[in-house]
Amino acid sequence: MYIVMYRYKVPGNMRKRYLELMRKTADLYAEHGCLSYEVLEDAQHKGDWLEINRFRNKAHYQEIHTAVDKDPQIETLWQEFCSITEARKNPPLKNEYELRMRS
Repeated sequence: MYIVMYRYKVPGNMRKRYLELMRKTADLYAEHGCLSYEVLEDAQHKGDWLEINRFRNKAHYQEIHTAVDKDPQIETLWQEFCSITEARKNPPLKNEYELRMRS
């Protein structure tokens, strides 16, 4: 399994709008074959968010990422994400992982 995680901040007054946007984004990723799309808020540091996307492997991630980038809906979603998170000034932190063990 290949996992891509993004960390970013969302102002408290944007929480509802952000979650609505993430539902639309998750649907788009699912349409293109993403295995799962999770969004978590830090329990101790409200406003700190973690987005987790799961793929079969790195090739599958690249395939889905390319398809999503070509989808005309993504530009509108990205613009709204930037307006909510100020991503242009504070870009999300991205990490990629390969699952090595699961119990």
